Amino acid sequence: MKKNVLVFMMLSVLFVSCNKDDGDSNSAVEENSFTLTVDGENVPIATVIGQRSEDSFTAIGLASDGRAIELPFHRLGNYGQIDYLTGGTPLSYGSAVFFTDNTFSYTILDINESAQTISGEFSGLLYEDEFDVTSPTITVSGSYNIPYTIVTPQVENLEVSATIDGTPWYSTKSATTGGCCGSSIETKWRYNETPYEIGLTIDRNNLVEGTYGFNNGSAFNTMEFIEIINAEEVVEYETSGTLVIESVGVENGVNVLRATYSFIATNPVDNSQIAVNSGVFNIPLL
Repeated sequence: MKKNVLVFMMLSVLFVSCNKDDGDSNSAVEENSFTLTVDGENVPIATVIGQRSEDSFTAIGLASDGRAIELPFHRLGNYGQIDYLTGGTPLSYGSAVFFTDNTFSYTILDINESAQTISGEFSGLLYEDEFDVTSPTITVSGSYNIPYTIVTPQVENLEVSATIDGTPWYSTKSATTGGCCGSSIETKWRYNETPYEIGLTIDRNNLVEGTYGFNNGSAFNTMEFIEIINAEEVVEYETSGTLVIESVGVENGVNVLRATYSFIATNPVDNSQIAVNSGVFNIPLL
């Protein structure tokens, strides 16, 4: 996770794709404010940055001594990786990559589109190694109510979303597995702070537009579904459904895959099922 302060200034707009009420702000947080405490110590925020790209926002607070925090979120409440720069050693801490809700709370209080302001409050643990929840931690908390600017993404309408048993779900994080040792098969994983991860398994050498039925035995053009119970227990569901690869091509200099999907995920342990519907999988192929 090692970063420098430029990470906070160079927000990627390729992967982000937000919107709430246009009315007056209902936020309880003081306007034009950004508060942050780290292990009980107040960190005076000198500079704030708010940005919006389509349906994704980021709030950033920077102290004059090099300490900084980045708080990304989707307009409907799913949030991304929370990162804190220490200005010293270790360089940074981050929220747990998987099932962040176990150890962190981030509430979006208001998005005021007419005033172009966002507000939220947060608290929880950040880890020296965000992939290892046994690594050293710090405790952060705070709130913000800041203006935002609108950034146009290089490629529009990139998102991964679905309804999971009727509840809207939006991806805010990504990873890729496979594709090594000469293999062209890889899985594009998308996830957020919830226990669920959705993956699209493709053959990079055989990406063809069309409609594909899949089941648990499909090698590619198939969807994957994982539920994280805790740091030691992960359930890999069996999936059966339909994937539609709508387009594969270059858009504004970026190779892009656009697909839709729906499937039933079956828990192999107790045979319980989860319905995943209205899926959209629009991603850059990097």
